[in-house]
Amino acid sequence: MAVTHTQTIIAMAIVQSNSDNIVARVNVNTNSVDDSNPSELTFDSQEEFKIDVSGGSSASGFVAYESLTEDVVLGWLSTQLAASSMKTKNEAKITNKKNYVAYEGKDLPW
Repeated sequence: MAVTHTQTIIAMAIVQSNSDNIVARVNVNTNSVDDSNPSELTFDSQEEFKIDVSGGSSASGFVAYESLTEDVVLGWLSTQLAASSMKTKNEAKITNKKNYVAYEGKDLPW
């Protein structure tokens, strides 16, 4: 029983004050699935990441918006994604769901 994580970009925002379409914020979805019961043990979490835009379109590694791919943008975020707690939080949710015990009230026997 292993938990796999898939991170995908669900939205991006650009700097409004220029016409270069410089990406400033990226929303990432982390999908975590426990292979022991994927239909029941799946959790998604979203997190927003900021991108340093101080270099503008002359920054090293700048890629025009129209040429961006998901892999390029995820590469920009690699350090932030590694430091994110989303995978750990999703795994904790999966563990809690796996270990959940249902309770119900019962009349006292006396």
